[in-house]
Amino acid sequence: MRQSHARFAQMYERYIRLSPLPACHRLNDGGFWREVTARSNEEGELMGIVVIHPGNVDTETLEAEKKKLSEYFSSGPGSACALSALYVQECAHSRCSSDQAPYQLLFGKPHLVERVNNCDFVVSPGSFFQVNTRAAAALYAVIEECCSPSLGTTLLDVCCGTGTVSLMMAPRVKETIGMDISQQSIDDAHRNLNLNGTKNGTFLCGRTDEVLARVLHTLSGREVIAVVNPGRAGLTPKSVRALRSCAEVKRIVYVSCNPEGQAIKDLVSFCDTDPKDERLGGKAFELARAVPVDLFPHTLHCELVLQLDR
Repeated sequence: MRQSHARFAQMYERYIRLSPLPACHRLNDGGFWREVTARSNEEGELMGIVVIHPGNVDTETLEAEKKKLSEYFSSGPGSACALSALYVQECAHSRCSSDQAPYQLLFGKPHLVERVNNCDFVVSPGSFFQVNTRAAAALYAVIEECCSPSLGTTLLDVCCGTGTVSLMMAPRVKETIGMDISQQSIDDAHRNLNLNGTKNGTFLCGRTDEVLARVLHTLSGREVIAVVNPGRAGLTPKSVRALRSCAEVKRIVYVSCNPEGQAIKDLVSFCDTDPKDERLGGKAFELARAVPVDLFPHTLHCELVLQLDR
């Protein structure tokens, strides 16, 4: 953990210990203060994100507390953290997306900018971005090597997040099409498109299976490579069937943060030569390469990059 992150957590702890409002240990037990997140870039800029439960106080108290929190970190004892930005999210559920509970900027810059492999990326409070930037650079190099595209390739960036794969691969392909369910991630992807001056990229927001249904039928006769980077739950069965059924998709580069879980099931569905599910159409893929990348040193977890060809 970076010292700046630890310092922010310590100053936040001091603040809530002095607060008359209680901590929220369980949603059903009441409480106000829920959790805190620190995000930083390689330049050392630090963003703080405080999540609170808004349902246990009146509006006047809520607004007053946000003002006090802002003053504490901007001009009070917490200013020692030198935050570039402080956000608060009013979340009454176990977890809220930015669409359900927008992040509110109390002070500072609206986002951080991180540079990876000669590309700049906007990082907003709720958007996904690899936390280990230097190891992420190695991960994206492996993805690029597995793709081995041509200048005539159409790259599908499935579960694209803020568009990292699309933007890094854009100079090596004809076009990129990214898709993600998070509107904030797609908004950041569009910002990143403009930030890097990329002209051959498109980003679409929606459920992966629904976006694939709209996009794949437009790719007839093209050379298509799909990079798939889903969350721990993997792809939906509809998304697997759509990609496998599209004859133009000759290669899939599957990036998994949970290789011992759903990724195995997806791999079997893509590569099964005699599937029991009659809906799994198209020619089966073959596993050509598997490359583990250690993004999380000193833990048991790693990312696994799978190259599937047909």
